[in-house]
Amino acid sequence: MRFIAEENLARLAKELRALGYDVVIAKAMSTDAIITQANRQSRIFLTRNKKIAKMKKKFSRKLITTDISEKQILELSDYIVFAEDKVFTRCLECNEKLQVRKEADNSVPDYVRDNHREFMYCSKCKKYYWKGTHYRTMLEHLRNVFIN
Repeated sequence: MRFIAEENLARLAKELRALGYDVVIAKAMSTDAIITQANRQSRIFLTRNKKIAKMKKKFSRKLITTDISEKQILELSDYIVFAEDKVFTRCLECNEKLQVRKEADNSVPDYVRDNHREFMYCSKCKKYYWKGTHYRTMLEHLRNVFIN
């Protein structure tokens, strides 16, 4: 399942990326351009705009009706599932698939490099991720969204 989200749904997009979903954030794009990209790339257009959701044009779309990110995720329950093996496999910033690395460069704090043996790395934005306290907090948050 792939999505393209309006810029006002960036937080939802990042949460979907954390769940392992391919989500493009449509920054400074016209509605027509978003629809074209959605159709070309087989993406579901996530929108908060009721007029867009009711358009007669042919494209996959989902109207997001709430402002609360946890509830936005639940509005997508027909499209997404919580799969722990997919969680944190995409860069939260740029959507690129992450690569496993056994070592990290000097952009990661010494303490983290000394205490972790596996990192996830984004080759596009050069960002490292690791299973520290923030990882555990986010994982618990995502589990709670799907359980409640």
